[in-house]
Amino acid sequence: MYEPYENPIPNEWLTIDAPATVDANSTATVNVTVDVPTDVKGEYGGCIKLNIDDSATERWGMDYEVDIRLEVWKQPKTAYQQNFTVKQGQNFSVVISASQWGYDKYATGAEETEEPSFKVSLALADLEGEDMTPELSKTVKTVGVSLGSDYLPLEDVTSEETYHVSHIEYSETYKVTNATGGVWTLKILPKNTQSFEYTIEIGG
Repeated sequence: MYEPYENPIPNEWLTIDAPATVDANSTATVNVTVDVPTDVKGEYGGCIKLNIDDSATERWGMDYEVDIRLEVWKQPKTAYQQNFTVKQGQNFSVVISASQWGYDKYATGAEETEEPSFKVSLALADLEGEDMTPELSKTVKTVGVSLGSDYLPLEDVTSEETYHVSHIEYSETYKVTNATGGVWTLKILPKNTQSFEYTIEIGG
């Protein structure tokens, strides 16, 4: 592994299965396996030099290499929390959304990606007992469709398909009517997404 990345991929994570030499005008398969420890997270990167004997590499200052970038993250076990204040008798709603992008499928190699979901609860400081689970009043799925070839691998770019899904946004809306006044705590535990947005609308 070569490349002065801020967080380089350690050599001990990699197993490379490749022939010692490859003749000119021939092909070969190189298998690279990355074994990531369970106690790490963050972004890692590096390059694998192919060691191709080509005079152009010296003449033009270029080299043949394969770039590898990893983003390691874990499903959270504790919920995100946010406090907000509601007056007695007011209605309020919470809208939570997350997006998936077409290039994620090609980056992970997965044919299908599980849809994002959220475990949502609300708590009022002056009320005793467990958190309440608000009623899910609406779900929305918004799909972006492209006629271009952005972020598509070669086999899809050259296919006869006209339309490609570029991104999908999922949203869930929760409503509480005639709420008890006070400071409420919103708790969101996301699943199958690395980011999300939410909106708290009070009144109306």
